[in-house]
Amino acid sequence: MISLSADLSAPILYLGLSPGAVAANEKKQLRKYLQYLQSVKNSSPHTILNYRKDLEQFLAYLSPPGARPPALTGVAHPMIREFVAHLHDHGLAKSSIARKLAALRSFFKYCVREGRLKENPARLVPTPKLPKRIPSVVFCRRDERVPQSTGRERDKPREAAARLPQSALCFRRHPP
Repeated sequence: MISLSADLSAPILYLGLSPGAVAANEKKQLRKYLQYLQSVKNSSPHTILNYRKDLEQFLAYLSPPGARPPALTGVAHPMIREFVAHLHDHGLAKSSIARKLAALRSFFKYCVREGRLKENPARLVPTPKLPKRIPSVVFCRRDERVPQSTGRERDKPREAAARLPQSALCFRRHPP
């Protein structure tokens, strides 16, 4: 299990981000946001840690080496689009880019709710289109017959399935 109490305030080195690179105000807002995710939203510890890395990566992207990142009010829609393009150019999977964008949207939404920003700059950035997954194959044992409906109009699929013997149910094969 991941301990969050220590992780929320500990500096993290991620893609060249040094502990002093994030301005104190942004660091404070980030810490408050992560505590909000933990206590109010009851987010998974893994979600909190990944959102933290994603947000710090974004701040590191905005900051030239040795400089402070812009204030929250200085972050604009085009900056976020450039960040998404940068991630795509470095070969990051669309699902990972979508998660990073979700972290940014959620953080800026929190900042708007707390009165730190007037509007969410990430709101209009489109999410990368994720590939559709093909459903896995459904199979049944050949030696079992699936019972037919009783013919009653009130039979619903869920009720009909509940009357089936366990051996007659079909199973979904999970992809390898």
